[in-house]
Amino acid sequence: MVGVSIPLRTDPSFLDPPDGDVKERVCGFLLMVEYRDYVALFKSNLDVPSEFKTEYFQHIGDNRVEAAIARADVVFEQIRLRNMAASKYALRNKTLEANDLQSVVGPAGASRYVPRAYRVRQGENHYSATPDTGKISMRSERTGYEELVQWAVAVIDLLISQNAAPSASFVHLPDRLI
Repeated sequence: MVGVSIPLRTDPSFLDPPDGDVKERVCGFLLMVEYRDYVALFKSNLDVPSEFKTEYFQHIGDNRVEAAIARADVVFEQIRLRNMAASKYALRNKTLEANDLQSVVGPAGASRYVPRAYRVRQGENHYSATPDTGKISMRSERTGYEELVQWAVAVIDLLISQNAAPSASFVHLPDRLI
C-alpha cells in the first residue's frame, strides 16, 4: 500500500474571476493497494495521465469485471448502452434506469445496442462498473484508508476467483438489448 497526499492550489470551480488571482486550496490524494499481483488505485482531486496507465497497468478483461460485479444476487438499476450502427441518424447512446431493470425492460426498440456501463444493487450496497476501463466503484459514506484497503482486497478477490454465478439479469439483459 502506498498513499500520497498533495496540497494543491487550483482555480475555484464555482467562480470565474477575470484576473485568475483567486485560488482554492484543496488536497489531492492517491492510494495504491497492491494485492495478489493486482493494483487498486484510489484518487481524489488528481488526474492520472492515460500514458501512465497504459505503460504501467494492464487492462482487466471485461468478463472479469462483469463476473465480479454482475453476480446472481444483484439487481440492475441502470445500464448505459451504445448503438453499434454507423448511421448518423441513429441514436448513439441511451441510458436505461429503474429500480429493477429486469422487470421493466422489454426487447422492443432496443436492438443493436452494446452495454457500456452499469449500476447494480446488492442489499444496501450500490456498485457501478465500467468494464471497458476496469473502473469499479461503490457508493458509500466517507471512510478511512483501512476500509478502502479492505474493500480493494475484497474486490480483487472477486476479480480473481470467478466462482460467483453471473446474474441472470445481466446474462439476459444484453441479449435482449443487442
